[in-house]
Amino acid sequence: MKILKHSTDSGIVNPTNQVLMAYRHLELCLIGFSLFLALMMDRPHYYIRELQHLRKNLERTKKLSLDSEQLERRKFEEMNKPRVKQLESKSKQSKNRQMSQKPAQGS
Repeated sequence: MKILKHSTDSGIVNPTNQVLMAYRHLELCLIGFSLFLALMMDRPHYYIRELQHLRKNLERTKKLSLDSEQLERRKFEEMNKPRVKQLESKSKQSKNRQMSQKPAQGS
């Protein structure tokens, strides 16, 4: 404040005040630049943290969906096991009939 009063009172700024003003200006620029860098460094850290959180959630979701798909597949197989066995036995019987009919037709 004293620097500004001296410069406005006399109208001319002496070299000492010029040096002091330049020093204060440099300090303010460095403080501003430091704050800017701090903010710029904080943003990527925030985004990296958010990205890690999203990846963990994605992995959990994939694992849960795979587990649920496997459970559904097992239930489906268990429900259809008798039907599959029945169809397999029918196909074996039809193959056996075809095999037994071929030699009879060839004679």
